[in-house]
Amino acid sequence: MDYTFNEYVEGIRRAIEDECSTSAFYRRLAAMVPGTLCGDIFARAAADEYRHAQMLAALLSHPTPYRTAEASSAAMAICPEDIMRAIDGEFGAICEYAELAAMAPTPRARSVLLSILGDEYGHVRMFILLQETGLCGK
Repeated sequence: MDYTFNEYVEGIRRAIEDECSTSAFYRRLAAMVPGTLCGDIFARAAADEYRHAQMLAALLSHPTPYRTAEASSAAMAICPEDIMRAIDGEFGAICEYAELAAMAPTPRARSVLLSILGDEYGHVRMFILLQETGLCGK
């Protein structure tokens, strides 16, 4: 399939926004269960997502994106729907990064996008494990 450079740039811009909002979501989940393995996993994933936004911004020579504001965590535990949302989001990101890597105009850009894709794959594996073990509560 042929892609235009504008489609690639727009895809990167959408990915930056998604990475920032996903980072905020994971920070909120981590804040619900601080000091636990579940909280640590979501805190690490949140940091990864923000780093991805920075990497993507660098591909476009844009300034580092601002972190989105954290939502307050009124809930006392992470619910199964939160973990399912995280899993679904990571699967979507994997597909999006595969498509962006195919569009990438340079080997460096392709390498960056595939690196991010690998991280997203690791996140979904970890979140499935959290779901299967009930480590974040039921």
